[in-house]
Formats: sequence, structure tokens, C-alpha cells
Amino acid sequence: MIKVTMANLSTNSVEITIEGHALEAPFGHDIVCAAVSTLFSQLQVSLVKQQTNDDGNAAKLQATLLDNGDFRMVNSFEIMIKQLAKQYPKNVSFEAVNANGGQG
Repeated sequence: MIKVTMANLSTNSVEITIEGHALEAPFGHDIVCAAVSTLFSQLQVSLVKQQTNDDGNAAKLQATLLDNGDFRMVNSFEIMIKQLAKQYPKNVSFEAVNANGGQG
């Protein structure tokens, strides 16, 4: 299962962590995994000020949201990941947390 966690670190800072694999189909043929990867890649290249670390087991993006475009991109990412989690509940989960670790 792919676990997506979005933490709002402050009013203009976010951290998104993606762990796991969808296991919907064999590696390289998994449309759920491909969808999550595409959404994450789009977010990476669209945010003005972000840093990403991918160790092969988890990918973590930290971003300072500088303008309305950044906020819209993060909001769009969240909406689409939630939709994937709704359509594929056995393969994708989403959790939003606030800065102190509580659920958002």
C-alpha cells in the first residue's frame, strides 16, 4: 500500500511523505503507483521552493509555499491523492497532520 502523509508545518510550509507500493499490478505495470508518482513529480517541478529526498523506500518533499500558485498546486495534489485513495482504498491511503502531529 502507498501511504501519503501531508503535514502542514506552518501557514506557508508543507511536508509530503510517500511510502510503499500500491501492489495493484506487477512492478512497472501498476497504474495506481504510476498515478501517485505522476502527481508527486508534477508537484515537485511546479513548486518554486522545494526540496525532495527519495531514498528508494520513501520520498519526502518539503516546500515553502511562496504564492497562490504554490498553494493551488498543493491543494490540487491533495484532492487528487484523496480521490485515488477513495477509488483504490486497498492500495492508497492519505493522512493529513498538523504541525504538532495531530490529524488535520
